[in-house]
Amino acid sequence: MSAHQTIRFGEFELDPEGGSLRKRGVPCTLRAKTLAVLCHLASHPGRLVTHEELKRAVWRGVSVSRTVLRVCIREIRAALGDDGANCVVTVPGRGHRFVRDPDRDAFARPFVGREAELARLHEVLALSDRGLRQVVLVLGDAGSGKSRLVERFLDDVRNTGRARIATGQCLELHGGLEAYAPLLDLLGRLRGDADRDGVESALTEWAPSWLAQLPGFAGAATVAERSEDVPRQTPGRMLRELTGLFEALAANRPLVLVLEDVQWNDASTIDAIAHLAQRDVLARLLIVCTRRPIDPGPSTEPLRLLEKSLHERGRCEQIRMHALGENHVQTYLTARLAPHCVDHGVAHALHRSTGGHPLFLVAMTEHLLVTRALAVVDGKWCIVKRLEGVIPDAVETVVATSLQRVPPSRRRILEAASVAGAAFPVAAISAAVGLSIDATEDVCEEFVESGRLLRAGIETWPDGSMSGRYQFSHALHAEVLYRRLSDSARARLHLAVGEAIAAGHGEHVATVAALLARHFTLAGDIERGWQFHRKAARSAAKRFASHEAIAHLEAALALLRTLPDSEAHTLAELRCTLHLCENLATVGGFASDAVRVVHERARDLGGRVALVPAQIVGVAGLFAHHSLRGEISIARGLAEQLAVLAAAEPAFSTMAHGSLGSILFNLGDLAGARAHLEQAVADPNAPKLRLTLDSLTTYRCFLALTLLLQGDLRQAAKGIDVMVDDAATLHRDPFRLAHAHSIAAQFHATAGDRLATGRHAELAIALADEHAFTLNASATIVRGWAGRDANAVRRGIEDDARIGNRLSRPLYEALLAETLLEQGDVEAATSAIDRALLVAAETGEEHHLAELHRLRGECLLRGTNGERYTTEVEGKTAAAHASFGQALSVARRQGARLFELRAAISVCSAPRRPRSSIARLRKIHDAFDKSRKCPELSAAHGFFEADSTVGRPVSDSASHCPTAYEW
Repeated sequence: MSAHQTIRFGEFELDPEGGSLRKRGVPCTLRAKTLAVLCHLASHPGRLVTHEELKRAVWRGVSVSRTVLRVCIREIRAALGDDGANCVVTVPGRGHRFVRDPDRDAFARPFVGREAELARLHEVLALSDRGLRQVVLVLGDAGSGKSRLVERFLDDVRNTGRARIATGQCLELHGGLEAYAPLLDLLGRLRGDADRDGVESALTEWAPSWLAQLPGFAGAATVAERSEDVPRQTPGRMLRELTGLFEALAANRPLVLVLEDVQWNDASTIDAIAHLAQRDVLARLLIVCTRRPIDPGPSTEPLRLLEKSLHERGRCEQIRMHALGENHVQTYLTARLAPHCVDHGVAHALHRSTGGHPLFLVAMTEHLLVTRALAVVDGKWCIVKRLEGVIPDAVETVVATSLQRVPPSRRRILEAASVAGAAFPVAAISAAVGLSIDATEDVCEEFVESGRLLRAGIETWPDGSMSGRYQFSHALHAEVLYRRLSDSARARLHLAVGEAIAAGHGEHVATVAALLARHFTLAGDIERGWQFHRKAARSAAKRFASHEAIAHLEAALALLRTLPDSEAHTLAELRCTLHLCENLATVGGFASDAVRVVHERARDLGGRVALVPAQIVGVAGLFAHHSLRGEISIARGLAEQLAVLAAAEPAFSTMAHGSLGSILFNLGDLAGARAHLEQAVADPNAPKLRLTLDSLTTYRCFLALTLLLQGDLRQAAKGIDVMVDDAATLHRDPFRLAHAHSIAAQFHATAGDRLATGRHAELAIALADEHAFTLNASATIVRGWAGRDANAVRRGIEDDARIGNRLSRPLYEALLAETLLEQGDVEAATSAIDRALLVAAETGEEHHLAELHRLRGECLLRGTNGERYTTEVEGKTAAAHASFGQALSVARRQGARLFELRAAISVCSAPRRPRSSIARLRKIHDAFDKSRKCPELSAAHGFFEADSTVGRPVSDSASHCPTAYEW
């Protein structure tokens, strides 16, 4: 390289032709456009280079805002560091000048009292550089200096280039929750990373589901268009993609993720933070979160639980922002009021009146300067007026007073910004204040210089609009401004901001639906408000973020109820209600009261507009609710209503037959159940039904259970296999598959097959855990039975009761009794059977009644083991035979051949069996389906062989070995 081609200044060498910057021979990393700006400025030293000249020279006709230039200048200064940052001088409103030997900038934002906290952040970053992922929580109220501390830390990191940085802002949307909003904001800001190509490549490889939701990235449109190539979005997949992305970005150097104001986080983002923080895989990852104090309540409980979990596992470091000491106040004032010195009495008075709160201190200082209560006397700053009446409790007045000196034409920009949020893009407010984006950015830059705003990067909207992003230096400033607006001014600004955001996002408006719902609602545009709440609910549901979907749907319904009655509004309310039904059932199960209320509303709305399908869905939801609660008689009436409604809508005949069949099964009418269930499963419309609770899967399971009890083993086994296979392949829906495995496990438990029960229960529970589904506790109960764990069965029954379920309680208590009998706890087993018989009598659920009587007889016999044959023992034996007789009678009446065979085997196994017992067993055996092996048939053969040789075998087992099944 020839000497004349190299520009040297300080310790730097710049090669404009080769496109490189070196410090002491070491290359400095800069984006191509930023390096081009530096080269153009350095090639014209000492001359003012206007903004327009830089745009023409570097972007060559491409329209960019001045904020893009400002970001480049900031990146240049960060790369040059303290030794050369002031070589680039900004002339406000005109351009920039490059000087080789600049004077030091006399102004610096004071940073005092946080040196220890800053040092700790750097220590934690060093730990993360060793592969030990770290989480730091910076705690403090509004204005305590959390953001300033983090900003200073990030400035240090940027100046050294030791880590990649990504920041996200959590915003308070006043009831409008956008799932993963802070993380999407964080990923969107990575677009400005120096290694932009690397970021987009990592997104494409590791997180295509996230890339599809980031229209500002080059590859997002392609990914969205090829949606069939993007894996189905589920909570588990999205978390795995996000984890893979961040760990890939942190592969070569640490990655610092900053999330500010996590007290406003949505539940999905909290889950993502938990997943990232608690993985045991080594990663150069540092997560820094700032949080204000939070009050106890349902909305903050997820965050509290996360923090508790991280502390218990030693995964979280807390940095609390304490009040500044008087010495810190003195240091601040010395820096703020230079070059004159400050009387020590000033620091004492301000510390006493503000309590050392940073925001109060800054606001009070500004107030004293404006009112000339703080003035220079004899060469030093002194307080020349009394401070009474200006106290920390009046901070809102102090902030408002400081804002009064802002000219009205400038203040309206701050007012519009307060409506847009604590952080905002200029494009969202420029139209509201009647200025161009460039003119609005110029005013925002003035506020940056005065300390009212902070730069927050660049925001690009899907329509190509690019503008600067800013945030209030203290969120309290935005809150004060917002509260002081008149109602009409707020509404007008919300409408203007909402329309600007909607226009900028075009067909991608769903990505900001939650934000638009808030703006249009507060603007009084109820029609667009409920529509965007519904869009936001759809987006949340696609991510399986059901809690956020429920919040948006409830907000939409509240707005719809304020509108005049009309058929269109009734239909809209009906659609939102049906969507709410689905999400509530996913979160809390069908037995919850909330599900009952919304399904009643759906039924009534369907009747109001004469929409029979909606009535059917509402009644079907009520049927599921009352069935699960064990209210069999009410459920039967609802099933009959479904049959009447389905007569007018044949497409729903599957639901009518299935509901009647399942209720008849629960009542013990197996023949009637089979007739209806076979029609439901054979209905050609059946595969077309798509409901939250997979009805077809449920009907197939009930049919398989009916066939099993009737002794048709081959058809029962085939039906349950088809049910699981269809759930796995037909819809590719993890919720339906989890539901299928759960009820398949219950089928195999009824059959007595522990091996198959455990396998299906494990799969159901794994899916529910991965995707955060709320299934009923049946999978937990039958898994406990399969593993012979009585305590697990008990816990599952208690969990099931806690959410209001009573259906299948006789079966669950019978499984508990079997497990307890195996452990020799006859008394507890007897209590379980007594509870089951009581529930069956109360609810009318009798499909398992024969088994309960048989197991009661087994409990009575076990109570005689080891005792001499006395009158008491004889009485227990007689009572046991009476129970077996009841079991045989009930099974024969119901046509439950499997239970009848089990009861006959128990009779033959008991002492003092009747002489006719073997003959009766043979008769039942001969009528049984023998195309499949089962333990009961093997046991019967054993009795027949023994009867022809030694007379009678002795059995002491109430359970049946599952290994003899051939499913």
